[in-house]
Amino acid sequence: MSKKAKKKGAKRHLRSVTKTKTKPKPKAKRAAKAPASTVARDRALALVKFGRQTFSKYSSGFAPDQMTAQPAGHVNHLLWTFGHLAATAGWALSVITGEKGVVPESYDKMFGMGSVPVADPGAYPSFDEVKRYFDSSFDKLVAAVSQMTDAQLSEAVDTGGFASDKADLVAKLGWHEGWHVGQVVALRRALGIASPNG
Repeated sequence: MSKKAKKKGAKRHLRSVTKTKTKPKPKAKRAAKAPASTVARDRALALVKFGRQTFSKYSSGFAPDQMTAQPAGHVNHLLWTFGHLAATAGWALSVITGEKGVVPESYDKMFGMGSVPVADPGAYPSFDEVKRYFDSSFDKLVAAVSQMTDAQLSEAVDTGGFASDKADLVAKLGWHEGWHVGQVVALRRALGIASPNG
């Protein structure tokens, strides 16, 4: 082997020994997706649940013959109030999700905005039926809202000025139930029904 070839071979050997292996560049980490915010949703749901819990507490203890009682100065009797809150929850569900609620359309005329409560029990469905819709319309609304994010609930709604967006509508339902709690408390007193607090 010539000196020139030896020299070339030595250079190649030296390069192969001293060559540092480059580590493959680590793949860029994909930025973790931030969880969707639900702070506004949870606050609105807490308010509406509190309103319902308080209403349920103060609407207990009425006798069957007191369901449509309208003592002087108390137009909104208990049966009408249950139907009204059922119809309101059904309306809110349709505004928020576009879904048809579980409440029959006839409830709008009997219990909706602008309806006038009457003392005749025969003008209404049974309390048991109204109570079922009162519970199911609220449960369906809460279940639907529980699946939504703050971004979805920040969408504007057309409610004739009652609420600005979907989260606001849910929160205002809590206020609305509280409004009717005040009427039920006054009705209890007028009928001589003891406070549920004892």
